[in-house]
Amino acid sequence: MNCIMSFEQRKQILKASKGIINWYMFDRTVVLAVHDENGIHDHGTGMLLRVENEPIVITAAHVIKGFDPQTIQLITTEEHSNARFAPAAGDLYGGDTSEELDVGFLRIVDPGSPLLADKRFLCLEDLELFPTNLTTDLAVLFGMPGTEHKEPIQDVHSFASFTYMTNFPEDLDWTAPGNRPTILSIGYDERVEDVFTGGDVSLPDPHGMSGGGLWRIRFSASAIWTPDCMRLLGILTEFYNDRHEVKANRVENLYHLLCHHFELPDIQ
Repeated sequence: MNCIMSFEQRKQILKASKGIINWYMFDRTVVLAVHDENGIHDHGTGMLLRVENEPIVITAAHVIKGFDPQTIQLITTEEHSNARFAPAAGDLYGGDTSEELDVGFLRIVDPGSPLLADKRFLCLEDLELFPTNLTTDLAVLFGMPGTEHKEPIQDVHSFASFTYMTNFPEDLDWTAPGNRPTILSIGYDERVEDVFTGGDVSLPDPHGMSGGGLWRIRFSASAIWTPDCMRLLGILTEFYNDRHEVKANRVENLYHLLCHHFELPDIQ
């Protein structure tokens, strides 16, 4: 596929593929909800990853920092549900507002749970550690910003997913000494054209998107584009409505964290 496509051409391909793209990301994404005896009082997004055949949930460190893992419930259903289960402790880098590093993971102790039956797991090959030629592709942000919905009598919840598409603002030059940024910054406009409907829409309150994915569509990856060509570049960490900007920690930072817990190849 010609990598010198215009933004409009790429957008049309995305529009035609909206269903399979959304489901590809949704199938690999979960809600991480902080839950106590009074119900859910905060939530973020996580993504499913399998490392050395061990299933884990990757997310932003601040989504899980300071919480007992038993209070962090995985919610995997699309519809209203009170079915959820708790992960086990993992590890994290950073997560404070003054720190650039903001990645973490939790372990899934019950990989046979029926709540994961319809879910899929990323593998390490789905992570693009050192992306090049970014401006030839589209960036897609995906997370679970929707607020909880409570029904009378029962404590039942659902979370709406959200997909946002934009251009990558610039390429990264990995040959320059010390040029290995921790963070990728992407424009996040207040009002945009909905790539799927063509209408003008206001973006939702991004609360809950933290821990979601910054994906690369990779139009030039093969002659016939499929969602398998997509790669995860970063974990969403901060949204600035006043600056119209979203930040993501590059997945290289996550990889270094995982190297402390798994026998992974060294990267330069």
